[in-house]
Amino acid sequence: MPLRTARRLIASAALCLPAASPAQPLIEHVPPDAVAYAGWAGTASLTEPYAGSTLRGVAELADPDRLTTAWRSVMPALQRAFDHPRLNALLPHIQNLWLPRVHGEVAAYFTAPPPPIDPTHRPPPGLVLLWSPDSGDDREALLSGLKHLVESAPSPAQLVVDGPVITLRINLPAVDPASPPAPATGPETEPETLANTPRFQTAWAGLDRPGPLALYLDTAALAPVLRERLLRGVEPVRSRQIEAILNALQLDRLGAAVATAGFDGRGWRTQAHLAAPAPRAGLGKLLEAPALTADALSLPPRTATWTTTFSLDPGMLMDLARDAAGAAGPETADRFEQALASASGALGLDLEQQLIRGLGTAWTAYLDPEAVGDSPLGITFESILRDPEGVDRGLRALQLLGNVAWSRRLADKPYQLLIHTQDYGPHTLHTLGVPLAAPTWAIVDGRLIAGLYPQSVLAAIQRRETPGSIQNRDPFAALVERIGTRRLTALTWTDLPRTASQNYPNLVALERAVTGSASAVSGRPMPPALPPLGQLRPYLEPADAIAWIDDDGWYFDGRTPFPAAELLGPGTALARGIEWGPPLPQIKDLLRELRKQLDQ
Repeated sequence: MPLRTARRLIASAALCLPAASPAQPLIEHVPPDAVAYAGWAGTASLTEPYAGSTLRGVAELADPDRLTTAWRSVMPALQRAFDHPRLNALLPHIQNLWLPRVHGEVAAYFTAPPPPIDPTHRPPPGLVLLWSPDSGDDREALLSGLKHLVESAPSPAQLVVDGPVITLRINLPAVDPASPPAPATGPETEPETLANTPRFQTAWAGLDRPGPLALYLDTAALAPVLRERLLRGVEPVRSRQIEAILNALQLDRLGAAVATAGFDGRGWRTQAHLAAPAPRAGLGKLLEAPALTADALSLPPRTATWTTTFSLDPGMLMDLARDAAGAAGPETADRFEQALASASGALGLDLEQQLIRGLGTAWTAYLDPEAVGDSPLGITFESILRDPEGVDRGLRALQLLGNVAWSRRLADKPYQLLIHTQDYGPHTLHTLGVPLAAPTWAIVDGRLIAGLYPQSVLAAIQRRETPGSIQNRDPFAALVERIGTRRLTALTWTDLPRTASQNYPNLVALERAVTGSASAVSGRPMPPALPPLGQLRPYLEPADAIAWIDDDGWYFDGRTPFPAAELLGPGTALARGIEWGPPLPQIKDLLRELRKQLDQ
């Protein structure tokens, strides 16, 4: 494979496109009744944005020519090791479908399922896939792969070729490509494409400089589908209650959701918008949580390598739960209030007003290497409380009740499951006495502090005596300045140059699980796909994401130095779970089991 082609494939994984390309690829072929849509403009139009991006430098470190040559050399051995005629017959068609898809424009959309004729059987939603290959060779390969797919498809499928666009229709009535659509007759005519619908236009207007990747979801159109699924086979009395609760949630009041991604200078940017105009009701009310304050954003220490802060008002959750209970009927509403009163009596305080509504509305989590080292195990949670005394009384009462209940249940066991209380100076720590982890919480100076270990909580308490917030660091301060006057509801910041040292070994092990398995089966060496960390460091810089609301809805804006850079931050537990890959002696057993699955 030429170097140019290899680079195009690497770039396709990042979904890159020049800024001049259409914001919604193939949208002119998507009907107005589509409930979900995704479009990608293809790597064929990759020009200046990729050339000046950080991603290009990272991709060139992978030595794509050497990787391509190595994988070509082991593919025959892998096919022989698998030795399954059905898979070997499918491989050429899979390649025919993949290459044209990443090179040219591609889109997909769903239509809502039609009303069921038989109450016991719900028709599946319609799915349409569209391609516009950028070359004659890609077009021929795509048609060859699609024809094989249609012939072997378990669901009704139709292949339609309409000029440069190739369409695959699944679970939809057959159409006659020779019959043109009815022409529009005037300004009152129903919109002919999704792009002309008010819901789509309103949601898309909330994005700043849409990129080449386009996603759309019509939440209001999906609400009846969800309702039908929940009510299917439910007895009439229960069905009316569920119907009333769904009406209280008012899912149909939410507007459409859209998302996009693309280059932003040298970096990568992801945006999203949920249209939810004020006044909001039902689930939409949760968007009305108080805006994050400077005090909430300043809780993480200066040494933190990762932090996230979000707004969530427990009182609003209580209001939503009470509305849903009331909508289900007087009996359900009475049981809800009786349960609250009973719990309040057992705790010796007003559960709702003191404990639930006494919690804070801003919640912060962060990783501080000075607590438990560079590890996700050192995660610390903090929140500024509305009613510190009420929350403290409530948590202590829950601790007492839990200890009594666990002592009775484990009376005949050789171990106990208890929450212990220990004083450290004027502060009290409450710790669950179990091995490996020791969840701990404390209330200090009006803040709830919690962590997986006492060390995290103690470190947070001791930092109160040594001023220094993350807001004093230049990269984080620049992010706060970018927020401006927005009504901020969430913020995440990751110091990738610091966190990479802890998480890069997981990616290397995961990569070796793939290349090592190929090498063991084929008996051939495989080059590393990932470069040494030192070569990658010059391309690393902090990643961040913010979310905010206004009268039109909810917004998200995330920026990273290159796509998937977040894998170098916290949260790569999945990689740890499979970091060593399949044990080499069991590779043949694994292939044999996969072969059985194909036979079935």
